[in-house]
Amino acid sequence: MAVHVDRTLRELADMANRFGLEISPSGKNDRYMKADYIHPIREYFLLDRYKNLEKIPEHLQLILSIKSPMLAKRIDDLKPEQQKIIWESNDWYFEEKLNGARMLLVKDNSGIHLYSRHNSEVDLLPIEYTDHIVFPENFDIDKIKDNFILDTEITSDEANINTTIDKYGVKTESILQAVTAILNCDPKKARLIQKQEKLTLPFNLFDCIFYNGQWIDKEPLHKRRALGMEIWNKLSSSGFSIRPVRSNRSNKRQFYKSIILNGGEGVVAKNVNGIYIPDTNRQSDGWIKIKRSMSEMSTMEEAFGDTIDGWISGYEPGKPDKGLQDYVGTIKVSTYVRKDDGTTFEHEIAYISGFDMNLREDMTETIGGIPTLKASYYNKIVEIDGAGVSSRVRRFNHAVLVGFRFDKNKDSCIIDEEFLNRMVL
Repeated sequence: MAVHVDRTLRELADMANRFGLEISPSGKNDRYMKADYIHPIREYFLLDRYKNLEKIPEHLQLILSIKSPMLAKRIDDLKPEQQKIIWESNDWYFEEKLNGARMLLVKDNSGIHLYSRHNSEVDLLPIEYTDHIVFPENFDIDKIKDNFILDTEITSDEANINTTIDKYGVKTESILQAVTAILNCDPKKARLIQKQEKLTLPFNLFDCIFYNGQWIDKEPLHKRRALGMEIWNKLSSSGFSIRPVRSNRSNKRQFYKSIILNGGEGVVAKNVNGIYIPDTNRQSDGWIKIKRSMSEMSTMEEAFGDTIDGWISGYEPGKPDKGLQDYVGTIKVSTYVRKDDGTTFEHEIAYISGFDMNLREDMTETIGGIPTLKASYYNKIVEIDGAGVSSRVRRFNHAVLVGFRFDKNKDSCIIDEEFLNRMVL
């Protein structure tokens, strides 16, 4: 997290100018790099917060010394032969991909501290969430003598957590959104919600990168994993709410299938000999995420073809910040949903915004100065694929347009409500 922030180079330059900071370029031909701005801006805020850089807490110093928690690459970005190795080689194992909030758990001499994978847009410093979490009353930190950094994910086992936090004015559609919303409340409100609703937000452990004064990110995963399990045993024995992420090495296909069919998001494939790469670059020999999609579900259950079919039922104009203000930005796709009693109802199943520019131009006509969807595109049948379904609107996330179907009509675009419900995240 040392140099990764989402602000643009121009925004960083404006920040530096506002604070009167002198910036020296480090790039080739005196080119300014993001890091040239980030380090002085962070130092400015660190001095404002601690008055002396030597007074920066150990836990924050540790987090500042890494660029980012390790990220996973999508398996469909790999070549077929690379994908085959991941599925078949015993050097790779699968961990369940959780739908929660990524968190680095740091234990130093002052206690436990929690840091998000994201940095603040205000001061560019790592965001700490320690004061947002209610630890179990029986947790005895004095029993833990080791210092460490664990890579974890905070989740909730409460199936109705979205409804539970509605009363606090927090509207969410998924467990991830609910957990994130609680964390984004002010600390007092976040703790109040957890206490009043008796919500436990467990930590799910999947890696250890620092132990008793030593960075171990260059150690093979099987060694880091073994050490992480030792720490997990100590933490759980002391009353801390933490558990290992479910994993499988001997029967990966069945493990993946069981997660998908039980409504899970997918898996992350990891090489047992791999190192931890604390960077925002996603490496093909690093962690690989394999997420569920409609095509995966339908193939496993042999209930449909490879994808789901629907018709174009509406659109949204493009947004200026995407450079699409003169075009159709998003197409809406609907299908019929069949209930248990055999009756059907029309349902908006997906919003799709990522498609070819030539197609976007062809489907757009300008009427009264406003880009609109051509009438000829309404009710056209399309193939779509995507990830899980949102719980409130029952619409697929990250839907993609596979292509058009000229051999089908609207009446044949039907999915079962029970299948749709199983895809809910």
